[in-house]
Amino acid sequence: MNAKLENYLCNRFSSFFDSKGLSFDCSDGWFFILNWMFLRVENSLNYINKDKPPEERDSFIVLQVKEKFGTLRVYHTGTDNEEIFGHVVAAESLSSFICEESGVFNETVGTNSKGWIKTLCKDQAGFNSGWVSNYDDDLLAILEEIKAQR
Repeated sequence: MNAKLENYLCNRFSSFFDSKGLSFDCSDGWFFILNWMFLRVENSLNYINKDKPPEERDSFIVLQVKEKFGTLRVYHTGTDNEEIFGHVVAAESLSSFICEESGVFNETVGTNSKGWIKTLCKDQAGFNSGWVSNYDDDLLAILEEIKAQR
């Protein structure tokens, strides 16, 4: 990820990052997923911790952020709260439909089946990459029909 985007996340959500030098091992297209997830986690923590004394407050510490098997992975510690786990799982699931490089979220997003698995839009995947759409043929046909009617 671009260093400026990494720095923004690390500064904006500084309480989530215990160690210096954490890098995000994914591309810029997933920046907004991470930002959304960190905002949700921050809001949940504020609500969960509002009446707790400091020594009993839940925390959220990011250990690693990376791409694995074509989707986002966020490894963290500090809480066992189901709502916060839900935010992480939602972000990781959403990443399978958003191009890791460009951030595109539409029917052109799929995965390459050759080599390293990545979630990419068709334009980013390139020629002969083994790209396969993440959407079934019925949905793609409906979307093409709708586009033709416009």
